[in-house]
Amino acid sequence: MKKMYFFMGLLIIISGILVFKMHMFPSHNAGWITAIPISHRGFFNNDQGIPENSLMAFKRSMERGYAIELDVMLTKDGYVVVHHDHDLKRVSAVNKRVDALTLRELQSHTLLKTDQVPPTLREVLNLVEGHIPLYIEIKHEQYSPAGELEEKVAELLENYEGRVAILSFNPQSLEWFAKNAPQYYRGQNYDPLDSKLGRTFDIFTSILQEAWTARPHFMVYDHNRTPSALLHLLSFVRALISYNVNSQADYERATFYAKNVIFEKINL
Repeated sequence: MKKMYFFMGLLIIISGILVFKMHMFPSHNAGWITAIPISHRGFFNNDQGIPENSLMAFKRSMERGYAIELDVMLTKDGYVVVHHDHDLKRVSAVNKRVDALTLRELQSHTLLKTDQVPPTLREVLNLVEGHIPLYIEIKHEQYSPAGELEEKVAELLENYEGRVAILSFNPQSLEWFAKNAPQYYRGQNYDPLDSKLGRTFDIFTSILQEAWTARPHFMVYDHNRTPSALLHLLSFVRALISYNVNSQADYERATFYAKNVIFEKINL
């Protein structure tokens, strides 16, 4: 009788672990996620007049066969546009917010004194046409419930036949896609708070808490700020993609744990 109870208890524990893993870390068979290097905001060079998150930078990525990571947010009139910062100070020298401008107003401002303007996501989809994978990062200024931005991105992707993954630092955005558009692979962005640096257990706890909500197919992290012991552990359960890879030395360090990288300024 004791043996029966032991094996029943063991079976319950194993079943619980499997359910936990299947919920938090769903499986995928998308080889392209680990096979094709990802150009950060396109293959840009701001110093040479090729602005980040521009159609010009995305064309350069396509010419080299790189996947594209890009950032999306909403304009005042509800268009999904590709832009990293929530204001125009850095790339357009204008003290205005993206969400305070209509699309027409936004595209009246050029990027880094070039002829390039912030494109819409629709314009990017029409340019790429499925030739290379897209990693679309949902931009929120803070953790918040999903809503109009996620809905409009999914609507734009509805008839798009290319390879797409959704990224976000906001686990609730990924949760929305898990429930409403599960056909897209999800990448959980994570960057530890400064207050948690050097505290591996606290970082690990935060990652698990966010993963329970986000249910990521892979994880995206900064290899310079995440403890190596933790990366070693996570690499056993989930494909890791490192970002902020800006040199060959960065690449060699990152790929010790990572299956792929989000890079800029170097050729891979």
